Amino acid sequence: MSGQLRRIVEMQDWVKVICLGDVVSAYCMESARLPDVIVFDGKTQRAESKFVKEDLLRGMGFGLVEVSNPPGGLSVEAMETLCDAINSYNGRIAIKVNGEEDMLTLAALSCAPANSLIIYGIPNRGAAVVVTNTIISHEVQTRLLRLVPSSIMVQA
Repeated sequence: MSGQLRRIVEMQDWVKVICLGDVVSAYCMESARLPDVIVFDGKTQRAESKFVKEDLLRGMGFGLVEVSNPPGGLSVEAMETLCDAINSYNGRIAIKVNGEEDMLTLAALSCAPANSLIIYGIPNRGAAVVVTNTIISHEVQTRLLRLVPSSIMVQA
């Protein structure tokens, strides 16, 4: 998987490259074109992992932000942090999630600019690769609005 992801990341001048998940992020960091945003939780299939090391991220020029997000859900704070990192931050940023990062893929798909590359891990299968466009962003935004309210955690 590592070589394949590296080729995909390097094959085009993407507006943004966004990696979600520890294993996928570690593989993407091996490419000549570093990701703009990495989202990780320090776990792989709910077990502690050391695929992404914070000191290595800092050494590669990534800013580091921490955010909370519940397993199987989306917190407003996590969604806003990710979308701000994608659209407002002009450097590389790594978001460490206290909780679980899996559902944040939806937020990335909804707010990434067109012609961005989003890569996220699929346990026991590999990785999914999506090139964003306005149709994808609109569709994901519509689906986010249909989520059961308990799936989105509003933290006061």
